[in-house]
Amino acid sequence: MEVRFLGVRGSYPVSGPRFSKYGGNTTSILINSGDTSLIIDAGTGITGLADKNNFRENVVLLFTHYHLDHILGLPFASLLYSEGFRRKMFGPNFGNFSVKEALEVLSNPKLLPFKISDRMLETRILPVEGKFSEGNFRVFPLYSRNHPLDGVMLYRIEAEGKSLGIATDYEVGKDRSGVSEFFSGMDLLIHDAQYTQEEYTTRKGYGHSTEITAAEMAAESRVSKLVLFHFDPFHTDSCVDAQERRAREVFPETLAARENMKIEL
Repeated sequence: MEVRFLGVRGSYPVSGPRFSKYGGNTTSILINSGDTSLIIDAGTGITGLADKNNFRENVVLLFTHYHLDHILGLPFASLLYSEGFRRKMFGPNFGNFSVKEALEVLSNPKLLPFKISDRMLETRILPVEGKFSEGNFRVFPLYSRNHPLDGVMLYRIEAEGKSLGIATDYEVGKDRSGVSEFFSGMDLLIHDAQYTQEEYTTRKGYGHSTEITAAEMAAESRVSKLVLFHFDPFHTDSCVDAQERRAREVFPETLAARENMKIEL
């Protein structure tokens, strides 16, 4: 199972020399196993995958939630308009808002000069209602209310005898013990670290964690490796470097996610 980070920012994309090490695109992760490419979220990072050789025959998009930084790249994702793939989209249904509604919002003619669903090739759109399998992947969802307004879906993903967890846009809170158990013993945990501890004092309830709470969650869950993820757009390379150092004091096997970084599990 190969994990590749396409975009690692939260909120909105940034650019410039102060962000060159970790990158400025918003959230998207590509995971390949067997004949299947599993893509977590479709922030602007997904637009860098124009080459069809990046994908396996079976392409599955899986959404954690539908805030703009997690879907902004979707209209410009070439894989939606390229032949030669089997495509599915899975996402939670937050009340009356689902993947279909997200596509409709993005296709507002006042915002985009074309309707995504009119141009994209055949793609099955399915709700996340419980655990499911695609190719080698087994996907286990866990809903958390700890992100405004509708909450967020956390995922445990297993393939080839390995496991990884996705906890983006998650604020460690009252469900901490349940989430720790959900991620227990995994090979890799990818965890939100949007804020520093100092910033968090004025941002409680915003739905994000710090590098320290991410490291504590990794330790409590007894995972093998932690990757910090979803960095604040104000955090320059030097700021993320410092977050990585501080997290390692709590959980030594910590890395800060960088665009195009690959991890083999």
